[in-house]
Amino acid sequence: MLAQSVLQAKDATIAALEEQNAATKERLDLRGFLPEPNPVAKKHQETEDIIKDVVAPKKLDWKFVEVNLPEIFRRLKRRFR
Repeated sequence: MLAQSVLQAKDATIAALEEQNAATKERLDLRGFLPEPNPVAKKHQETEDIIKDVVAPKKLDWKFVEVNLPEIFRRLKRRFR
């Protein structure tokens, strides 16, 4: 009898906490406060300067393969630093 009441109390506590979590998630939806993607930052990801403001490779796209040269150069720069 005591064990059963303890289990009921535990289940009631869990249910109350789940409801509280759901209400908190609804109130704290912060997606509206996220900054918009920066177009300059996106452009920076699409190219990588080899010689600053002089040479910057772009992605190569053929029928069957896409070569992301900017990412290759970023990885090489990190590797040789």
